[in-house]
Amino acid sequence: MIKPLERLVDLIKQNKNYAIQIQGYTDDIGNADYNLNLSQKRADAIKSFLLQNNILNAMESKGFGATNPKFKNDNLKSKNRRVEIHFVSKK
Repeated sequence: MIKPLERLVDLIKQNKNYAIQIQGYTDDIGNADYNLNLSQKRADAIKSFLLQNNILNAMESKGFGATNPKFKNDNLKSKNRRVEIHFVSKK
């Protein structure tokens, strides 16, 4: 298992009362439909990994494509290729 994902599994197991939102993002290379699909695949891959590691919290995965960049896409675009994990209160 990859270290950051090991830590994520442990963190989720310690916070079983939270639902998990998995958000995938891309840089701005390629067209919008391609980026949306790629970002969804990134989020789904993390969700699959968590399920394989017996994480049974309520989970939602969603791709957002190139929206909401954290960095300028001219010189730091690789940092916009990411997955964010959010803990939210169960309703």
